[in-house]
Amino acid sequence: MEVADVQRMTLNWKVPRRDQVENIWLKQLTATYTYLATLFNIHIEEDQIPDWLTIGITILIPKSKNAEKSKN
Repeated sequence: MEVADVQRMTLNWKVPRRDQVENIWLKQLTATYTYLATLFNIHIEEDQIPDWLTIGITILIPKSKNAEKSKN
């Protein structure tokens, strides 16, 4: 998949990544897509993907105040 395709599928105004940039702004920076694709390809070809690129943060938000139950 191309960088533009992946970026198009991201949701706006969700929790930003480690770079703290919202998806809505990344979608507007289309001039960076070529550079991002080049950098991704370099890391993939050299088989040296940095740890910071693969680490994510998951924030669990309970549906109700009773967070003791797993369904919430």
